[in-house]
Amino acid sequence: MSHQQHPRRPSPGSDHTADAPARSITITISPVPPVPSLPTPFHGLADAKTHPPSPAPSHSHSSSRRLHRRTLLPLSHAVHKDMRPRARLLRLALYAILLVAFTAAFWSRAWDRYYAYMTTPGVNEVASGRLACTQVRALPVDVVPTEARGGPERRLVFVGDVHGMYSELMELLETIQYTDATDHLVFTGDLVAKGPDSLQVVEFARTAGASCVRGNQDDRILLHYHSSSSSSTPPTTKPAHAPPTSSKLDAEKAIAAAMTPDQAAWLDACPLILTASNVRGMGEVAVVHAGLVHGVPLEQQDPSAVMNMRSINTRFKVPSRKPEGGMHWAEYWNREEMGREKPVTVVYGHYAAAGLDLRPLTVGLDSNCVRGGSLSALIVSSKTEKPKVVQLPCRKAV
Repeated sequence: MSHQQHPRRPSPGSDHTADAPARSITITISPVPPVPSLPTPFHGLADAKTHPPSPAPSHSHSSSRRLHRRTLLPLSHAVHKDMRPRARLLRLALYAILLVAFTAAFWSRAWDRYYAYMTTPGVNEVASGRLACTQVRALPVDVVPTEARGGPERRLVFVGDVHGMYSELMELLETIQYTDATDHLVFTGDLVAKGPDSLQVVEFARTAGASCVRGNQDDRILLHYHSSSSSSTPPTTKPAHAPPTSSKLDAEKAIAAAMTPDQAAWLDACPLILTASNVRGMGEVAVVHAGLVHGVPLEQQDPSAVMNMRSINTRFKVPSRKPEGGMHWAEYWNREEMGREKPVTVVYGHYAAAGLDLRPLTVGLDSNCVRGGSLSALIVSSKTEKPKVVQLPCRKAV
């Protein structure tokens, strides 16, 4: 089979001549590297089968890299992504534990600082029942001076913390011209301890028919007395006033050991709270040793608070024996009680550091006699509208 050769036609516009040499054009095409097969993540097999990755254009290396970043997910990354919700839960649990621990630590410190020594306000059955302590008692009506009806003057004499200062008590009564026929004494607690003549004070108050409320020092002496009385071993006889070198505990035990049953019975009978109505110039009156929590009925006041408190947490109404534990309870009482139809005036002792503290609805009578201050008395008379305060300077005993 023969092949005929056809002459090459010149391109239009070409000025090639028949005898001009022919030119050739060489085009080189580089092959595009194939896209490697992409491993599918363990947790993404279903998605990979359902939505397979689109093939990248053969002319674009950048598209291939983007595709690689989008679809090539290592197994560790997939597991990490799957662990994120669990990590969040663990972090939240850790934050909750830290918050609970911080809150518990805060309130534990607050409790220890302000109110660890007592329960919340209310009847403390253990404290009030341990010695058959009377919570509230009313003063006899016949000793309360009301409007003058003629006849001799009647007086109600409230006396602050005596603390065994018998000589100063006698001088004070002589100064006010006390007579047991027309005058009635009311002691605001702490008749005993610290001073030199505790039992003489108790014996005088008992034989004079005086009234009293229980103070924290009286309570301690009674605890020693009943503890030694219930013991199988009889207590050692000691003088009523222990030597100055003895400890406070020894001094308390000495007073308790020397106390007669009649004296102990009289002191034991002193209630925590005394009340009186229609007192001339004062109206409704409550007598306590340390203080009261406003808003809590008298029958439900905590005995420990009544004998020991100085301040009060106004938010939670929790009392404290420390002055820095909150607002002075008397300030809070005056603020809340003022404006009531029948406000109650509280006469109290205990707070020697504050001294004589006269407010519209509270009267603080502990003026630190045992440490060289004064012995104070509040006198309510049937002949005068306004009560008056009398003070007597004391020698320093401690």
